[in-house]
Amino acid sequence: MPWKASVVSGKEFVNVEVTECLDFETLYEIIDEVASLTLSNRGPDLLVDARRTDTYLSVTDAVQLARWLARYGENFRKRKFALVGRPAPEFLNTQFFGLCAANRGFQVRAFKNFELALIWLLSEQDSGQLTLCPA
Repeated sequence: MPWKASVVSGKEFVNVEVTECLDFETLYEIIDEVASLTLSNRGPDLLVDARRTDTYLSVTDAVQLARWLARYGENFRKRKFALVGRPAPEFLNTQFFGLCAANRGFQVRAFKNFELALIWLLSEQDSGQLTLCPA
């Protein structure tokens, strides 16, 4: 399996470490698995750590994945989804996924820094307003 998931207690969220390939199919599989979890009324938040991979989403993948999130409806819109990738020119496509998802009402942010992603995920900040994440 190219990824492993663990539940972090306290503020319920699932930490997923991607070890091989970050592409549309892998993210689809991860989100589908996490969406099936019911740790609380709204479900767990999600942190995907893809810093160990050397592949990235294409622009087409980013748009398709943002559209695909809608299949989970309002329950998934209440969750925070942080995606951490390595700094690279292709990371812009991951940020574009966050923008596409935010435009559809989801709380998705892309980060290059794991600690900033964790701070955002654990904060009580309502992320309804889109903010660009620092490098």
